Parts: sequence; C-alpha cells; structure tokens
Amino acid sequence: MSSPTTDVDFDDVIDRAWAGFATALTERLSGPRDDQSIDLSREHVARCSTSDLRFRRLPTGMVCAIVAVPAGRRATIAAPPGWSDADGGHLVRIVDHEKIATLVGEAVDLARTLLALPHPSFLRDDASVRARAQSMADHPSAGLSRVVGRVVRDRLAGVVGIDVHDAVELTYPDATAHLQVWGPQRSAMLWTTIRGAVDPDAVGHARTVVGAWPGFELVVDGSVVDVEFAVDLGADPRTAIGEAIDRWHAFMTDELPALTTVLTAPSSPDEIAMPAALRVAVDRGRAGSLPDAAGVAHLCGTDRGAAVDSMEVCRTQSLQWLHRADSAGASGDTEGPMRPCAPRRAGTRCTPSSPTRCGSWCATPPERADRYGWSMRTVGVDLAAEPAKTACAVVEWEAGGARVTALRLRADDADLVAAADGADRVGIDSPFGWPDAFVEFVVAHHHGAAPTTGPLNTRAARAPLVRRHTDEVVRAETGLIPLSVSADLIAHVALRCSSILRALGVSDRVHGAAAEVYPAAALHTWGLRSRGYKGTANTGVRATLLADLAVAAPWLDLGDFTALCHASDDAVDAVLAALLARAVALDATGLPSPDMADVAAREGWIHLPRITLAELVAD
Repeated sequence: MSSPTTDVDFDDVIDRAWAGFATALTERLSGPRDDQSIDLSREHVARCSTSDLRFRRLPTGMVCAIVAVPAGRRATIAAPPGWSDADGGHLVRIVDHEKIATLVGEAVDLARTLLALPHPSFLRDDASVRARAQSMADHPSAGLSRVVGRVVRDRLAGVVGIDVHDAVELTYPDATAHLQVWGPQRSAMLWTTIRGAVDPDAVGHARTVVGAWPGFELVVDGSVVDVEFAVDLGADPRTAIGEAIDRWHAFMTDELPALTTVLTAPSSPDEIAMPAALRVAVDRGRAGSLPDAAGVAHLCGTDRGAAVDSMEVCRTQSLQWLHRADSAGASGDTEGPMRPCAPRRAGTRCTPSSPTRCGSWCATPPERADRYGWSMRTVGVDLAAEPAKTACAVVEWEAGGARVTALRLRADDADLVAAADGADRVGIDSPFGWPDAFVEFVVAHHHGAAPTTGPLNTRAARAPLVRRHTDEVVRAETGLIPLSVSADLIAHVALRCSSILRALGVSDRVHGAAAEVYPAAALHTWGLRSRGYKGTANTGVRATLLADLAVAAPWLDLGDFTALCHASDDAVDAVLAALLARAVALDATGLPSPDMADVAAREGWIHLPRITLAELVAD
C-alpha cells in the first residue's frame, strides 16, 4: 500500500517518547559532559520570567528539579512525597547524584500532568531555541508541517475532529482521514480507508467516481481500499494546502458517503444463493426447534457434507445474508432475521447441532440452548514483555450481569497460568504469531537463500513482511492499525506470549481456549473512545472512558477495582480483554474466511466483536 500510514499504536509511541525524553535528560545531567543546568519551556506559550521545568546541578553534588505549577491549578495541587511547595507556584525537590534518574522521572511525570503536555516535543530547551529557529529557517522545509497544521485548523476547526500524532487525523461522522507532510519533498498526502467488506464488482465504478476528482486515486490492496489525494505544496504551501483541504473536505462530505454505500452494499437477494441445508436449518431455528443428532442427519444428509458446505459459504457471504435477512425482518417478512448463535464452552469444536446467525454450528446441547442464561468465567490479559506492565483480570458472568472478581498488575507467567486454570475463555492482548511472508523471509535469509520478495525499498513491498492478514482485516473494518509484530517492539510481547500459550496448552490460534484480542479495536467497534486514555497524563480521559463504559455496560461491576482502573490503563485493557473473551466464548466474533483459515491458524487471528456490549448479557 502506498499510503503513508504509521506502523505503530500512538499511545505506546507517546509513552516511549516520554521515557526516551527522561533518559536523555538523565544522561545530560549525569554523563561525562554533564550539564550544569537545563531549562525547558512549553512551545506556543507566552514567555514568562521562569521556565516550566528546570534542573540544576548544585556545587555540593546535589541535583535540584523545579516544576512550574500553572496558576489555575495552584489551589488544588498538593506537593507529592519528597517534593516541597516553594512559593505556591513551583514544586521543588533536591536529591543526591545517585538518584538523578528517579528525580528526572518524577519531574517529567509532574510536568507532563500539570502542564497537560501531549508529547515531549512541546517542551523546548531555552538554551537552544535561537539555534533551532535559525536551523529551521535554513532548512528546505522551513517548518512546512507547522504551516500545514495551521491551515488545517483554520479551515476545519469546529467542523471535524482534529488530532495530531505522527500525522494529522481528521475525524468525520462516518470516516477518518489522515494527512501526512514530507518537508524535503514539499509534498503532502491525504487519505482515508473505506470501512466494511468491499464488493470487488463495484471497484471499477468506484475508480471512475474517484478519478473525476483531480488528483484523487482509489488504491486497492487486497481487502483494503483507500482513497488518496497527493498534494504538491510548491513554493506557496499555505495556498496549496488550503485549496487541497477545501477539495478534500468537499469529497469527504459530498462524495464519500455515497461511494462507501456503493462499494460495500450487498448484492441483490436474487444474486445470493443460500444453501438449501442452511435455509432449512434457519427455518427450523426460527420456529424454536433445535435439531438433535437425528435432526442433523435429516437436514444435512448422512455425511453432513451439506452442513459443512453451508457453514463455509455462509461465512464468506455473511454480510450479504445478514443484510438480506435483517432487511426482510424489518419489512415484515415472515421469515424474519436469522437467529444469533448459542454459546459453547471454551475449547469445544463446532459441530452440526444448532443453527447460528453466521451459518456456523455450535456444540451447545439443547438443554443449554438459552444463549446467555448460564454462568461463565473469563480472563483478560493485557500482556507486556515484562511483568511490570502486565495486567490480568478475572470476570465472573451470571445471567444479566458480570463482576470483576480479580485484577492484578505486575502479573508474571505463573499468575497468568493460575488465573486461566478453569476459565471458560482467556483473551490476550498480544499477537499470537508472525506474518507467513516474514517467517519465510527470515528462514531463507538464515540459510543464505535468495529471498523471493524482490526489492524491499518501498512500503508496499515490505507490507507482506510486517502485516498479518488479520492486521489488514482490522484496519479495513475499524481504521485502526495494529502494531507490527515483525517490525515493532510488540515483537517482545509476542515472544513472551508464545511461551504462555505453550504453558496453557493452546495450539489453536483461532478457536483455542485462549484468543487474541485487541481492546482498542473493540472500543472502536462498540462506539467508545479507543485512543488517548493511556499513560499517567491521561487519567482524565481514562475516567471519561470508564464513565462511558458504565453507561454502555451498566451490568458490569468493577467491584473493588474501580480505583485501580482509573489509575492504570493496563487494568482497563485487561478488563476489556476479559469482555472480549466472553464474546469469543459466545461465538460472537468475526472469523477468518475459509480461504484464509490456514493462514490465520499460523499467523493468529484478532477477534473483533460482532455483538454490542448489551448483547454480552442479553436475555
């Protein structure tokens, strides 16, 4: 794919940026050429007589940190342990030389929280401001990204949501767009991803529609379809990007909704041939008659082949069938919509015993056919490479509600294995495997064989090595981009995960007792905030997310762990992973298409929920 998407989860990037910032400050204060003083001030804030964050090396060998407290927060801020309130406007702490790293870490966390800094780049070293300004003036791009950012805000602020990470993100009611600037090339690109399952037969017409907009292009890469708009910023970037933004906004509001409908609309009912065995089973299901073994033989034939065929075909065309069935039900069709599937215990295989909404078959016996009227225990794991950032949640489910009964931070492997013992399903936020192409590439390289990939000097050429099939499915459905397990630090997490899966005895990476989940994508699917709630500086955002979750899922009782969830994003993600484990246990998540089942079995599969939060406990 030629689109300049970032390959990282932005919350993780920001946390790593702050950690790197603190490390750099520590090295400056304690290295062989240690600085005697460092003064840092916020960018875009009017200059005052003092800096926002200062460090001083004292003649006695001690080190002093001073953090400015904004005027509006002085009445509500109490000095943390070890810090003193010097004059009502500054927090001060002095430590000996051996504790520089601790001092810097605490000072950076305080500054990040008190000054509401989203990224360390918003703090400027006062001593180098003039040198940096001169360097920027001499650079070919001359602060081009800032010029573009200002124009975007001038044109669209208050009209669409605007967020800035590695690229500018524009949030429309039914789509998200991105803007990336390349300074030295004096160019930019706007792009958006079409959400939903795209009808290949409609792509040709969509290309014609998009091509009618000068400079716009429809780019198709497998199941992912993007609309891209390349912009030459030239000698007058302000005018060029202003005109481009106006055209892009017109396209997003006037053309994209209709284009998305055309690309993702299901075929007409006459073009969809529902297998006969499935139709009979659906009709039986609507009548409330769940077939026994003899009934299955009657419906599907003695070899049950028709049932298997029905299941596989239905999965590939589920969007069309669901749309058809639900539309028919809404219009008063006597057949009505297809029934949702019944739950099955973790680890059981699908066998032809009860009809489901997606056309698959579950092993729930008739006496357990009440979809949600039985208890369950699920476990959620927010996995990190080390126990220090790993959280584990246990959720007990009863009819109509669920309660968090255990929530542990700093969970080691033994804690995770113990929590999973006896659980109906475990949801783990970690990749379960690596891309097939990456594995083949590494093996070939290890043995000195020539890789079959060809040149790898473009993003599109490297994409198969860094993206799993499930990553692309998540991107197409949600617009979110999972971290690359072969090209990002999450590989360390996946290595630990592989050992945990072995300890749990899990070899099936799609239907096993442990399932790969992605809390951010689930939040997006459920209509909740999926970004910006991680880190110590975002406790307010996290509190808002938890309040929204309480409204969307009033049946969820955090019990004694409410405060812990407010304090730790790891705890929140662990609870979300446990909710997703419930959806997996109910067979209410998307599954790979039949032609990609073998690939998912090797690479792993992210389970995206196909039901709402309310339906997790619906009667």
